[in-house]
Amino acid sequence: MRTTQMLQTDVRGLVLYLLPCLAAWMTIACGAAAAGESPRMGWRGDGTGNFPDARPPVKWSATENVLWKTPMPGRSNSGPLVVGDRVFTCSEPSTLLCVSAADGKVLWSDALTFTDAAPEDDPEAAEIIARWRTAKTEAEKKAVRKDMLRCDYFEMPPVMGWHFGFCLEYTLPTPASDGKQVYVVYGTGMIGAYGVDGKRLWARMLTKPDSGAGYAASPLLAGGRLLINMGGSLHGLDPADGKTAWKIKHKECYGSPVRAQVGGTEVVVMPKGDVFRATDGMKLASQAAVNYYQSAVVQGDVVYSMRDDCFSDEDGSPKAMAVRLKPAPDGTIITEKLWETTARSGFSSPLCADGLLYNSKNKIGVVAFDASTGRTVWTARLNMGDAENYPCITRAGPYLYVPDQRGRTSVLQAGRGYKEVAFNQLCDQGDQMIGAPLFVGDRMYVRTHKFLFCIGSK
Repeated sequence: MRTTQMLQTDVRGLVLYLLPCLAAWMTIACGAAAAGESPRMGWRGDGTGNFPDARPPVKWSATENVLWKTPMPGRSNSGPLVVGDRVFTCSEPSTLLCVSAADGKVLWSDALTFTDAAPEDDPEAAEIIARWRTAKTEAEKKAVRKDMLRCDYFEMPPVMGWHFGFCLEYTLPTPASDGKQVYVVYGTGMIGAYGVDGKRLWARMLTKPDSGAGYAASPLLAGGRLLINMGGSLHGLDPADGKTAWKIKHKECYGSPVRAQVGGTEVVVMPKGDVFRATDGMKLASQAAVNYYQSAVVQGDVVYSMRDDCFSDEDGSPKAMAVRLKPAPDGTIITEKLWETTARSGFSSPLCADGLLYNSKNKIGVVAFDASTGRTVWTARLNMGDAENYPCITRAGPYLYVPDQRGRTSVLQAGRGYKEVAFNQLCDQGDQMIGAPLFVGDRMYVRTHKFLFCIGSK
């Protein structure tokens, strides 16, 4: 029989063991309660590219500080998504993979094909899908395949090919999550939702993209809706079942929509500057941004946007600007232009942190602007040769991470003066990196065409 002293010792040990876990749980719970909702994650984390609490390594290589490296079944230009202890990534043309964050082991994968959802407005396709699902012999399946070749529904949207130095395919959008479910959008037009355990919750054919631009925009969770810009429309879906809550005409853009709060109303800011109420799709403002290939970035009530090098100057539009969003008495939004400049950027989206607006510029490096005035603070030419800066610049803790498509990353000290801390090479010559890295704690997750990497201090 244990003595009272032994029992007290055991209790004290148990309390000491549980305190860190309890503190961590309280931090998460209080943070969620303060926000009043579940965390929403996706492209660039929360869409800003800022990870202020992360402390990943600043130095790595193909072998140094690589905690694990998982071969991928196919390439993808999307970024990774982390939900709890799992990492999600896509593979061409329409596969979602779930990988253990602990060791990189693939836990499950699932592909969405045209036969996984019968279209409501295409009786011919629905009949073919029904026969495919009931076909038992190879001869029956062969007959159904012939009918598929004659039906427009089963045609894959055209791929734009090697555009701007990389191939625009079907898995450019980064998945999104509310912490419980994971949502995927593919350039095939198929979309779906999964539990983190791999259970497919729903799948549907939304619409086929009008252009390659429709392959790129990532899904966004805002105002209780799953927002998808594809097929010449902005779709507001019910995340629970994927059904359309609202739909409005809107041109497809390469850049992704981003969230903002204006007077207590959650809105979505589109790359070209239209602002919609997330709950019902009502248009509240326009000319809040001047993008196309990039997304805007929102800090507080200010929208920052930068136009890329591909656009001509003929339309007279500013090439970079800051716009404050203010609620109007009639429920719409007033856009107050704070500044505009003729400065231009590359294809990646900007980053705003500590009063500075950063962006990587193709074949040059990084430009830092004063976020309050738009004036250039410093420009740095990085050691990246002629590579394009497609992956977005991100910040983890006190450092900026500036990658290029060849997997080379300059790590800079964030601030009003230029200082390079490290220069790293991850990809081999046959590999590419287009999606932005993702940071969680002391780790960095990177998706290249060939691998999913986890970088951390060993």
